[in-house]
Amino acid sequence: MFTNPNCKPDQVSPLHLFMALYREALTNAATLLAGKRGEEAAEDLLDQLRLDSRPTRRAIRIASDLLDVLSLRHVDDLERPEATYFARIDPADPWIEDVCCLTEFLAEALARTLSDDDPGIRTAA
Repeated sequence: MFTNPNCKPDQVSPLHLFMALYREALTNAATLLAGKRGEEAAEDLLDQLRLDSRPTRRAIRIASDLLDVLSLRHVDDLERPEATYFARIDPADPWIEDVCCLTEFLAEALARTLSDDDPGIRTAA
C-alpha cells in the first residue's frame, strides 16, 4: 500500500495502519453514505498517507471529514448529499453493523494519531 521508502512499518501512524487494513471498507462505506464525494475523500486520504509516514494536516482533515460521514453527522442537513444517501438506507441491512465498527476503528485511529503518545503530525499542509 505504501510505496514511499520513508514509510517503514514500525514508524507509521495508527491512521496509516487503519488504511492498510480497512481501505476498501472505508471507500465502500464512504461511497454508500456520501456518494462520489465520499469515494473521492477516501481515495484522497490514501494518496495523502502515501506521501510520508506521518500524516499531514490535510490527511487529518480528510480523515475527520470521513469520520463525520461514517458517524452520520450531517444527515439532518438537507443541503448536503449525505441526507439523500441516508434516506435510502435500510436500517436492517447487514452492512450497517460493519459501518458502525468501521466508524469506531477510524475514530480510534484518528484519536491515537492525534494523541501525545503518537509524536508528530507533519505540519506541511
